[in-house]
Amino acid sequence: MGLYRELLFLVLVTSVICATSVLHSIRTSFGFNVEHPSTVAPSQKFMSQNEILAAGSGSAEVMLPTGYAVLDIGASKGGATTFLKDALTQVLGDKRDTHVSARTLGLDIDPSKVEVCKASGNECMQGDAAKLSPSGAKVGGVTMWHVLEHMPNCELSTDIWQRTSSIAKHFSSFRGPSFDDKDSLRGDTMSPPASGLHRYYENWSGHTCHFDSQMLSKAITSSPRRAEAYIVALMKPIKSSESNVILPPRAKVNSHHYNASTHPPKEIVNFNRTVYEEMRACAVYENFEGNKSLSIDSALALRDVIRAMDSRGGKPMFCYTKSTESNEACVNKLRSLYKKTILEYGGRP
Repeated sequence: MGLYRELLFLVLVTSVICATSVLHSIRTSFGFNVEHPSTVAPSQKFMSQNEILAAGSGSAEVMLPTGYAVLDIGASKGGATTFLKDALTQVLGDKRDTHVSARTLGLDIDPSKVEVCKASGNECMQGDAAKLSPSGAKVGGVTMWHVLEHMPNCELSTDIWQRTSSIAKHFSSFRGPSFDDKDSLRGDTMSPPASGLHRYYENWSGHTCHFDSQMLSKAITSSPRRAEAYIVALMKPIKSSESNVILPPRAKVNSHHYNASTHPPKEIVNFNRTVYEEMRACAVYENFEGNKSLSIDSALALRDVIRAMDSRGGKPMFCYTKSTESNEACVNKLRSLYKKTILEYGGRP
């Protein structure tokens, strides 16, 4: 009888160990955090700060090949490489192919991401955006979508914006998370005090540069290539900690949106000023004063910012044209300009 009990005990222990191992393998295979699978961001395999800096220090000057309309910085899976093609299709429909090439080249410093980009059917090359040569080929525009916040430091993010402006003939386009008011959100000046609250992406290990609207505006205005117009806008407003974008203190690093069943309890407070989730921007290098129109690609890059701002409760943080003084007047002028250009091409703004 004693032997039977020992055998039964061994069988039970072995079963528990096997079940635990299988569960761990399943969670690990799908990139889940073992303790809190529903609260942590999926693995995104960004290069570390040291890896990016090491790759950059040893990289050669990048000479762009000819024949491309857009350069997409940090292409990775190629999510932004179809920006111009998709926008042209939206506004011009069947007329798209008769107006402008949408051929886009992705550029990424990480060779594994270049392979992923190519596997998605995109044209991509390996290279350091901070080493782009101004004597190489030029492109109509540059997209930097959800990439500058991943740089090891914000000085490098600024340098990349400035360097890429030298090879863009028409525009530079930005998308990324909003980091404006992060200190206020954590309790410095908000009333009532909300110390420790944060937007979930502010505590991601891959977001090493909290590139805010002031930094972006400064990068635009200090670039060697002078912008004839630009707009930096925030959108997707957050008025209280009730938003699932806001996480409480002690939420795990790399968490996603708030989940009451897995995150620590969260105090609900109204903010004394609105914070935002998303930032978009566009700099235009073409001279359009004197009732001139834009190229269609610049018009679509402006549309990407202003249309989203208008539909997502946004506001302009910085806006500039030579002939306007207020942000409101500037936005109205750029809105009219991009719509006028699209109409001249026979499209629907």
